Amino acid sequence: AFDNGDLEAHPYKPPFWLTKDNTINSWTGTLFSTQIPVLSQLLEQLEVPVVTNIYAASDFRGIYFNTDKLQNVMKIRGNPTVNLVVQPHYDKAQLVGYLYDMDSLGNARLITHGVSTLPQAESGKKIEISFELVTTAYDVPQGHRVVLAIDTMDPQYKRPTSDNYFIDFEFSNQKQSTLSIPAL
Repeated sequence: AFDNGDLEAHPYKPPFWLTKDNTINSWTGTLFSTQIPVLSQLLEQLEVPVVTNIYAASDFRGIYFNTDKLQNVMKIRGNPTVNLVVQPHYDKAQLVGYLYDMDSLGNARLITHGVSTLPQAESGKKIEISFELVTTAYDVPQGHRVVLAIDTMDPQYKRPTSDNYFIDFEFSNQKQSTLSIPAL
């Protein structure tokens, strides 16, 4: 009841009549970010990671889902894919997805990210959005968690509108949001 949900290896199976949604607001960004364009990319080449604290991020302006603690190292190789069922409440929207490696204190290192921009959304209509995250090769240590965080803005991407809007994330038996991670 007080949780966004988890990244599970099996489909969400609520009672057939139950649907759930979580809403985020685009008013401003969260702590989920690629940080400063160009500079962050240069620092990553010097092995200075982009970091944040997942637990400190606003759950009103962003949403995240995490796995249980990993029992083994997860070797991610390729393009993770995000499929979301959402309901935008405006005629334009943007979703930025971040994949993080999180320790037990909520400190997280950015693994990869991706974006989907809807320049012509139909306000109030439930839609499915799919997008790939940037290709990566990353090993998530045993005992850490994988986190998918979603926000509506990032300094690396131009927003489709400066207006404030809401987006609902929909969950039911009929509509499943998924994250596919290519791992060895």
